[in-house]
Amino acid sequence: MATEIIMPKAGMAMEEGTILKWLKAEGEAVEQGEPLLEILTDKVNMEVEAQVSGTLIKILKQEGEVVPVITNIGYIGEAGEAAPEAGAGTGPVISQTTGSPEAAIAKTAAAEAEKAEASEIAAGTGTGISPRHSGVGILPEDRESADPRGMAGNRVIAESEAERSDAASNFSGKIAATPAAKRMAAERNINLSLVRGSGANGEIYAKDVEEYRSVVISPLARRAAEAEGLDVNELTGSGYGGKILLQDVASKLAFRNAEREGGQPAAAAAPGANASAAGSATGYSSGAAASGSLAAGQMTADGKEIAEVVSYSGIRKVIGDRMVQSKFTAPHLYFSQRVNLEKLLEVRKQINEAQEKKTSVTDYIAKAVVKTLKKYPDFNVSLMGDKIVRYGSINIGIAVAAPGGLIVPVIKNANDKSVVELSMEAGTLFEKARAGKLKQEEYTGGTFTISNLGMFGIDNFTAIINQPEVGILAVSATKDEAVVVKDESGNKVIAIKPMMNITLTADHRVVDGLIAAQFVTEIQRLLENPIELLI
Repeated sequence: MATEIIMPKAGMAMEEGTILKWLKAEGEAVEQGEPLLEILTDKVNMEVEAQVSGTLIKILKQEGEVVPVITNIGYIGEAGEAAPEAGAGTGPVISQTTGSPEAAIAKTAAAEAEKAEASEIAAGTGTGISPRHSGVGILPEDRESADPRGMAGNRVIAESEAERSDAASNFSGKIAATPAAKRMAAERNINLSLVRGSGANGEIYAKDVEEYRSVVISPLARRAAEAEGLDVNELTGSGYGGKILLQDVASKLAFRNAEREGGQPAAAAAPGANASAAGSATGYSSGAAASGSLAAGQMTADGKEIAEVVSYSGIRKVIGDRMVQSKFTAPHLYFSQRVNLEKLLEVRKQINEAQEKKTSVTDYIAKAVVKTLKKYPDFNVSLMGDKIVRYGSINIGIAVAAPGGLIVPVIKNANDKSVVELSMEAGTLFEKARAGKLKQEEYTGGTFTISNLGMFGIDNFTAIINQPEVGILAVSATKDEAVVVKDESGNKVIAIKPMMNITLTADHRVVDGLIAAQFVTEIQRLLENPIELLI
């Protein structure tokens, strides 16, 4: 019997993977444990090993395809064996519509939840009979005044403190929902305020939660929509098969913001109008771009010759989507300081002469950031919905160039490490990053990021926040400059000193300007007094 090859879930945050290369062709023999294909998981390449020995009898997903996790991508069987027909495999059946076994499982769960709903109503615990829900609901006298979706003007009832706390964390509005719908939403981390209810006065049933989840939307776009309080059912997808992408969320936000400000949104005419306008401005139509008709050698309407067309996908697209999400979500606030590194470079020289493992300036900057985060814990947080989550550990991400783009390895529990320990761990992570061998847990879970472009001679730059963090430090090159300093007598003199610019980007939703200014100034002070970094 043929065995399915499954797109693995390589980490809790992984929701899809890109097939980079099949290492075996159809008809080739494979051994258990032998590398079968190479995939891109978020931002790291990894090999998928064969779970059984046999022959690769069928490849279902081709190189370059983006596939949801736990999806069947091929079969291993006996030589000459035919691959199972669609729906006859040994593992989960993937429907053409959902593209994922989780959707089939979810539909089963929805059916079970509907049965539970019926039982609850029959028993008097559901919203059809009971005046008060056993979970979260509205009083009967409020129903007539409820809005069509049951989201405004209603009094929320919670029968216990635990449920009241859960309601506050999961719902941003006052909502009527059956207990079964509430349970399903909690299990799938769905905000019920974004679900359109089909019951009386907008009451939400389990099937409504399932329909909300079944909308074809990228994970990044769904998170962005939920963060902005957008109903995904009201979004129009521009992706393949109508899939909703991050750019569709961004367009909807621009439209909504323009309406609120009394302006005339440019894309009001029809979905995709923004793309058409952009196409006109650049000399070719969005239709041509969408159909994939752009090719090398063609001329645009305004006379530009196309030399090459490459796919916007993989690491480049991951980085781009996240940068767009960050800039759309967080109001960025910038603070800069100039740092005199004369003392630090001398201390570093002495330490490096005394040991085989050499430290870098970045290692001392990382230590300065760690000590500053201890003093100003408002930067060691994440904004999760309507909650600010403060972390006990300090996990420092340091951006590094890797094949195909930038990646941020994370030093976990940096608050417990010395400069030398930070240096050793960073070196190991950097080597793995450049080789594309980082594990998912080695580039996730950061609480603050450092982006150092000093080695490229950059005088000054600003960095985009690596969400869900609320701050990032941009580090520029160290260069000899003429500056005004005080001599031993306290007189001001002009001297040549190694100077470096640092710029802090802060999420103004969480961090006030005063705290941000104090934060970057404390980093400057520590770098100019490096002995404190060794204590």
